[in-house]
This record gives sequence, C-alpha cells and structure tokens, in this order.
Amino acid sequence: MARRKKATRAKRSAPRRASRRPTKKLDAREMLFNTERFLAGPSLDIGGAVKYVATIAIIPALVGLIATFIGLEGRLIPLPLMQVPLLLGITGLQAAIAAFVLTIIGAVLSLLVWGTVLHIACKLVGGLRPLNDTMTAAAASMTPMLLLGWIPFIQIIAAVQSLAVLVFGLNRKQTLTIFEASLAVALPIILIALVGIFLLVSIPAFIPLQFFA
Repeated sequence: MARRKKATRAKRSAPRRASRRPTKKLDAREMLFNTERFLAGPSLDIGGAVKYVATIAIIPALVGLIATFIGLEGRLIPLPLMQVPLLLGITGLQAAIAAFVLTIIGAVLSLLVWGTVLHIACKLVGGLRPLNDTMTAAAASMTPMLLLGWIPFIQIIAAVQSLAVLVFGLNRKQTLTIFEASLAVALPIILIALVGIFLLVSIPAFIPLQFFA
C-alpha cells in the first residue's frame, strides 16, 4: 500500500514539475499578441537573443531579396544595411543575395549595439539586473519593426509598438519604474541627437569651402 501511494504521488507530481519548467524560447507571435506574458517569462542569454533576432530578421530579409531582385526595393522602408548593395553598385541576383545576408547581419548588430547602450543607460538610472535581461527586452522590442517596419505607413505603428514594448520590457526585466525605463530609453536617443547636431555644425568648419561650391 505504501509503495502504491508513493507511485501515485510521483505520477501526480510529475506533470506539475514539467509545467513549472520555464521555456527559454522567445515566441514572436506571443510577443505581438500577449506582450505581458512574453516579458514575464525567463530571460535569454545573449546568444539566445541573437538567435531570436536573426530568425525574425529572415522575414524582412526575404522580402528585401525578392524586392531587390525584381527592382522594387525603392518602395520598401530600408532596414539597416539593406541599401548597401545599391550604394556599391551591385545589381541583380548578387544584390538580392547581399541584401538578404546584410539585413540579418544588420539586425543582429543593431541588437548588440543598442542592447549594450541601453544596458549602460539602465545602470545609470538604477538598473541592477544583468545584461541578458536588457538584451531580452531589446530583442522583444525589435520584433514589430522587423516584422512590419519595412511596410510604408505601417512602420509608424510598428515603431510606436516597439517603443512601448522596450519601455515595458525594461520595466519588467530591469525592475525599473516606467519613468526610469523611459529615461533609460531617452538618454541614448538624446545623446545620439546631440552628437549628430555637433557633427553637422563642426564638420563644415574643417572642410574647405570648395567642397560645398
């Protein structure tokens, strides 16, 4: 009788342990339609976040490949590095393949650079969690732009959703208040804007006037 009771208890407890095991996969569909649950899950390591972004980036990369091959790339909103083949004078199938590869590379580089900058900003406003939590929030925020950001007009909606997901993601993952998370997002943007203004003002002063003639 005692053995039967132990076996029964083991069978009952096994499904519970399995259901409590956290998943370490980021689901783009869940991110779009159930953002709160998505961000409440466990954070990924940096490699997992990179893999997630690279996988999602295949969609705009395929669109860019087809559009470049048939000559319609000018009607899409360019993603990072998508326009490099055209700037280098590459056309046809080579340009399409290059656009495909560079779109994925650009998405991954954007995640790594932007996620690192955001993590520094989070530390400045009181964030205490590790880098992988910031990278998870950054990867989640890139989903709307990667899936919809290349579509004209819809890009605005995707950008707003990405910003909202980023602020909410830092709020959850870095345990910051909404104000602190918003400040962490705003600080790098303000810094980039100031650097851009400085370059626009200072560079002409070091370039001979004949270049502007």
